[in-house]
Amino acid sequence: MLSELRLQIRADAKRLKDFEKESNEIIFSLEKKLKHTEKNLFQRGRTIQELTEKLNGTKSTRNIYTVQRHKVNKEMCRLNEVLQHTLSKLHDTEIELEETKTRLSKAMGVRLTDNNPNIADLSDRNRPTKLAERFTELYDNQWTDAFECIYKYCHSETKTIDILLYILQDSMTFCQFKEQEQMQQLQCAFELSYKQVHRKCSNDSPKSLKDCRKALSSYAMRNLYEMYISHIKDSEDRVLNKALEIGLFTKECIELCWLMAIQDPPIVFADELRRGCNFDTNLLKPYTTSGTFVDYIVWPALLLYKNGPVLVKGVAQGYGRKSDNQQMQFDKSKDDNVSRLSKSERNNDSRKMNIDRNSQKDESGGFYFANIPGQSHFNTAKRFSVFRKASHIPIGFDLVNTEFSKTNNDT
Repeated sequence: MLSELRLQIRADAKRLKDFEKESNEIIFSLEKKLKHTEKNLFQRGRTIQELTEKLNGTKSTRNIYTVQRHKVNKEMCRLNEVLQHTLSKLHDTEIELEETKTRLSKAMGVRLTDNNPNIADLSDRNRPTKLAERFTELYDNQWTDAFECIYKYCHSETKTIDILLYILQDSMTFCQFKEQEQMQQLQCAFELSYKQVHRKCSNDSPKSLKDCRKALSSYAMRNLYEMYISHIKDSEDRVLNKALEIGLFTKECIELCWLMAIQDPPIVFADELRRGCNFDTNLLKPYTTSGTFVDYIVWPALLLYKNGPVLVKGVAQGYGRKSDNQQMQFDKSKDDNVSRLSKSERNNDSRKMNIDRNSQKDESGGFYFANIPGQSHFNTAKRFSVFRKASHIPIGFDLVNTEFSKTNNDT
């Protein structure tokens, strides 16, 4: 019993030592942690103190910055007011400068364009180049229709051409007279002078008057056409009375001649050449026959101003010997005239006025042909059968004879 008790006491003492040892280790570890924690707390205290000092310094700095920002904002407001005032003055100055430039540009433009055809106003729909295009279209379109209408009465190509040329020239003369008359009336109205003094208007007339006439030309042309029709009806000229039967041609002549007469300077026709004058290819192109000399004028040449450059070449019939270069120009011009005439031929009734159809047909229906007055000078390019023999026909014959293509294929 005693031995067992001793063993038990020894075991309990060993456990107590082990427990004490473990307790000492725990206490040492806790003390170590405590020291570390105290060190951290001390460092944090110092950090907090430093941050507190910095915070206090930041607050004072912020106060300084707030005061400075207020001053800067106040200065910016003052500078913005000065800037706005300066910008307003700059805007007013720019507007005044633009107005000055505009006035100067208009003044210089008036000086440059007044009576100066070399400078064209591209915004003007009736500038010389556009009028030249309309003048060409008048010859290509309305002249052809008018030719067919007049040919019914005179049955002569040259007489028909002379009538149409006479109407065009009379239209120009009428418009030039009315242009002078209108300018005189405008000058008298602006000068408050109601006495009709017959004086020739010079090129020194104010450009504003000339521009005013151009701006109102569309209204003037309608009234001018009516005045010209009354002029024709009152005239005893039987040739001029033919203009009443070709109203579209006459109206276009009046409108074009008026627009040309009020140009600055006026657009004019070239001086008419008489028979026997040299055929100037720089001024004229051949009608249907070229040559060294002029036979008769078909359509006048258009000049930018009197004795000025050519806007549109005229058309004339030539005769006499010609060089190879003239022959090439003639062939090209001839093709243009044939093409222009062929346009109306395709309208079924266009060539009825200028072709004397003496159609003949053999028993088998082998050929058709027609006599074309004044057209014998056309070069022949196709063949057909006449009494079973190969022959030539004028260019464009197959366009007016619907049966020709059949007979032409058969030969």
